[in-house]
Amino acid sequence: MQILEPGTPAPQFCLPDAYGRNVSLEKYRGRPVLLVFIRHLGSIFCRAHLSALRRQYGRIQHLGGEVLVISFENGGGLKKMIDAHKFPFVFLLDRERWVYRQYGMVYKEKGIAGLGTVVAYLKLRLSGYPKMRKGSHAGQMGGDVVVDGKGDIRFVYRSRFPEDRPAAEEIINQLSKHRR
Repeated sequence: MQILEPGTPAPQFCLPDAYGRNVSLEKYRGRPVLLVFIRHLGSIFCRAHLSALRRQYGRIQHLGGEVLVISFENGGGLKKMIDAHKFPFVFLLDRERWVYRQYGMVYKEKGIAGLGTVVAYLKLRLSGYPKMRKGSHAGQMGGDVVVDGKGDIRFVYRSRFPEDRPAAEEIINQLSKHRR
């Protein structure tokens, strides 16, 4: 499998959204798209990352961009998360994790919860985030990919450990550079 890096064409896909409608990446051609791969629905780190992006969603839209969140868990769980957190993004289901693999999102069998993860988790809990529930595939790492309007990858961030996500400002900067 080819390692996807900035400058390479983004693999096309069509996945069902949380409501069962098929959504393709091609639908967004002509505008920048942020693909957000989440670890699992119970990941406190992914919820915090999505919340930071939600706060910046007006800026993302102003740049002509859209956010597609990709998950491998069931649609019912996604709908609950969307409603509970008022996420305005499009959530897609990749049950077999085919798109995860196409974009090089890593799965780690063990060794993901180090001291840094525990400290980051405690900070989020103390700031008011609810307790993390166990995920069915807790070893799945997340990541963020910016695809420009021509369909080329312009930014790739693959998480190395659970709390490893780029800052929302860094993503906004990438979208801004590649908006047209």
